Amino acid sequence: MNINLYQIQYDENTAAKDASGLLTFDCRENPEFLKRETAHLIRFYDELIVHANNDDYFGLFSPKFEQKVGLKIHQVKDFISDNQGYDVYLFNPFPMLVYKYMNMWEQSELNHPGILNIVDELFEKSGIDFKASSLSRQTESQVVYCNYWVGKKEFIDNFICFLKRLEKTIDENENLKTKIFNDAQYDLSEACFYPFVFERLLSVYLCLNPTYKAISYKYNRNDFVVNHLNKIEKKFYLSDVKHDFDVWECQNFEKIDEVEIRINILKNFLRPKYGIGLIESIMRKINMFRFNSLRKKILSVIK
Repeated sequence: MNINLYQIQYDENTAAKDASGLLTFDCRENPEFLKRETAHLIRFYDELIVHANNDDYFGLFSPKFEQKVGLKIHQVKDFISDNQGYDVYLFNPFPMLVYKYMNMWEQSELNHPGILNIVDELFEKSGIDFKASSLSRQTESQVVYCNYWVGKKEFIDNFICFLKRLEKTIDENENLKTKIFNDAQYDLSEACFYPFVFERLLSVYLCLNPTYKAISYKYNRNDFVVNHLNKIEKKFYLSDVKHDFDVWECQNFEKIDEVEIRINILKNFLRPKYGIGLIESIMRKINMFRFNSLRKKILSVIK
């Protein structure tokens, strides 16, 4: 198994460091500030992956990978080597969002209003039977925010065809192109809808193709991502309650109504609906002492 991991280079300061364990993929001539990583991924495939061995694995990370995920590249490679046999490995920097929302499109509409209509139109015009607005549930092994994943060459072959089909639809529909490159609500910087749509498409592809095997990295209590959760989220993430819920959901995935009841329980427990700011903070602290009640609510039906 060859694991080939690259870092996107946007400028003179973002080349992969020799000690990082990453190779550099030079994108300085065309940084693609609108399309971002997706455009680089397609060129990366066309230039480096397309003729590779079918058993090889590839990943293309932004320079912020370590900053967002807190993992060293040797940890990424060790995780893959220790869990062989999967088509794609996910390194989700926001693992708790899986337990606050039924799916990532529910989360995206709250943060980027209008995105659902754009996505539904994109898939309809592409002739692909998928509606983001009707999606029910995405589990931990189907969700990754940001393009932080490593895939087998055979998997990437088909995923890139999927992306190119959607890209072709955008290029051929001026009205849709205008919408997807329109400014989106985003707190950190100016951005259009395109990157927020396309960074979620790997997760869509996994939903549409359930025969592919995916696994999500499980963070431990010393990992950067866990230590940047708030106290109640950290307690849940490291608890047996999360483990038991994951097992139950895997066994009862088709019971969507029952899954949604539990997700709503988790959402309201982790982020109480008692206003914002100080009141919410106080309620989270109270819920820390009521954690066993969460266990009872979630596990009373599970066990």
